[in-house]
Amino acid sequence: MKIINRFILLVIFSVSGIFAQLSGELKIAYNVLDNPEEGDYEIYVMDLSGNNKKNISNSKGTDWVYLGFRDKLYFVSDRDTVHGKYFLYEMDADGGNVKRITNYSVDDSWLGVRYEGLELIVASSHEGRRAFYIIDASSGEIHEKVTPPLAYINDPIFSPDGGIVIFRGCKDDYDKYRKDFDELYTMSPDGSALDKLTKYPANDTSASWREYHAGPPSWIPGTEKISFTSYREGNYNIYSVNLDGTGLKKLTSSPNDEGWHAWSPDGEMVVYDGTDRNVNYDIYIMDANGENVNRLTNEKKVEQAPVFVRTK
Repeated sequence: MKIINRFILLVIFSVSGIFAQLSGELKIAYNVLDNPEEGDYEIYVMDLSGNNKKNISNSKGTDWVYLGFRDKLYFVSDRDTVHGKYFLYEMDADGGNVKRITNYSVDDSWLGVRYEGLELIVASSHEGRRAFYIIDASSGEIHEKVTPPLAYINDPIFSPDGGIVIFRGCKDDYDKYRKDFDELYTMSPDGSALDKLTKYPANDTSASWREYHAGPPSWIPGTEKISFTSYREGNYNIYSVNLDGTGLKKLTSSPNDEGWHAWSPDGEMVVYDGTDRNVNYDIYIMDANGENVNRLTNEKKVEQAPVFVRTK
């Protein structure tokens, strides 16, 4: 009965989702270090032009948005607990209807969505060892626990059809003693069919153990491509790669660093954070082909990890 009910809900959500994608104004949500002394991160939204910036989280501590899906923002926060212990929350694009989803802690990690918003995949170490959990997006109920055979795993996302998980991982613990560095991997949602997607150039020694060899993945809408940030040849750029690991392409080419990013629902635009390492991170937007780069923020604050979201 539970399976049947979930199938019925999926059909309803699929039909309603067609209209949800077309309605509402597209906005950008992003994270701002409002008070460095207190470590206070707030979530802001703004127009695609960079106008009408507004703090929508207004909570002391760390609020950090990782996912925008239709008119919902999913973020981690330590607002109800000790500093650095995060739970998963959701809220509307205007900051309304804040709701805590999980009663267990989650890791500081990107997350993914599938089945028209019914399920999320998150990283969590609440049972001791880090694992991926496929959960009910409304209640936080755990549907499945997945533990890939790697020492370090993080930043899972789903393919649009929900049949593939893409994530960061490496064979060694993520510390300065590691010999194996982070790459993107793909697998089935049950943990089978594990395969390495990216391969850092063996002759590039510019990245230290701390820098992303392969940063958090993002699916480029309307394609079979994954984008990610990587520190190569002395700075961060955004790259894309086919799902089979071929066709690596550099999407940005400025001397600055371009890092955490997200694609518009139609795949026509990408929004990202960037810095020249001498100033704070700011938010930029550009066309998918790399043209029409526009700087959206210019405040003396650290502004990072933007996502797209729609108003109701």
